[in-house]
Amino acid sequence: MNRSLSVPLLTIAMPTYNRAGVLSIGLKGLRNVAEPFGNQVEVVVSNNHSTDKTQQVLDANSEWSQLRVVRPPKHLTGTQHILWVGQNAGLAEFCWLMGDDDLVLPGGIAAVLEALARFPKVDYVLANYACAPMAIRDALATSKRTAYVPSDQSLASGEGQTGTFPNLAALVENSGWTIESYTAIVGHVFRCKVWHDARIEAVVERAKSHFDTIENTFPHLMMLISVAGEKPVGFIREPCMLLGQGLQTPRSWPFIVAFRLRELIDCYANLGVGRVQLSAFETAWLKRVGEILLHEPKWFFKLRPIRDRRGLLSSMLVALGTRNYSTTQWFAVGFRRLRTVVTRPPL
Repeated sequence: MNRSLSVPLLTIAMPTYNRAGVLSIGLKGLRNVAEPFGNQVEVVVSNNHSTDKTQQVLDANSEWSQLRVVRPPKHLTGTQHILWVGQNAGLAEFCWLMGDDDLVLPGGIAAVLEALARFPKVDYVLANYACAPMAIRDALATSKRTAYVPSDQSLASGEGQTGTFPNLAALVENSGWTIESYTAIVGHVFRCKVWHDARIEAVVERAKSHFDTIENTFPHLMMLISVAGEKPVGFIREPCMLLGQGLQTPRSWPFIVAFRLRELIDCYANLGVGRVQLSAFETAWLKRVGEILLHEPKWFFKLRPIRDRRGLLSSMLVALGTRNYSTTQWFAVGFRRLRTVVTRPPL
């Protein structure tokens, strides 16, 4: 990698908005693991015109030499902000996006830098991560622990080995991730030039509301699929991040599960992902939708426009093999089948 010694190799970029307390703890944990790497790593926090004490938290860290603070020209939606940060924030050759409620694990930065050195021709690296409640994330961030071993059950991927794959489809088929694991921003490390070359300004401008298209829901993933989908990609089996759980589930999550994950499966099919993996994704998607309908049925009847309800019913009828039933019969037969899928033990 040819680069100036004054230019960092890796930008760790963190968009934030009105979560000063969460950000304060996150920065403390990040500083503990980032400082040993000196000018190899920079940390960029993008403050999306917060109205709470976010700026005070950032000012309190002003002596941290690796830290840069940026601000978009105006307040952006969450998806717009992610796209803007990827496009504008990083000075380094590579960028690692993460949320202000996430935490880089001890050894995580070293694992990413080692992968970038081992795979110099790769533009995109998928880094494994673990999931844990925010209380665990906060405890780790404020401690001086030099190691953390997450349980196998908490990992996004319990399979595969660190290495490269010929394309994104091969990575999807061999990394053992679930359909939802790919949607988190914490796992994506990308060459900044790839993001810049995608010319995403128009996508940013179109992102007027959350979750109304798959691009507005998973902009980072759609961008990388479109730009890096057919190129060699890297994978880091060692968990590099802790995804904090408990703050990020939006009220429209049932809608996202029902529609956007379905579209994501179609994207993977277009990439050439094999039938076995797509079938596993389909089953997982169906179970998630079934769980929501069984336990939170009220959201379904609030969907607007009405065609969204029919579209969901149609997709589920097809997935369940009940396409010959009427809507009334579906509630009698398809709903019972859903309960069977939801309670079916894993293979």
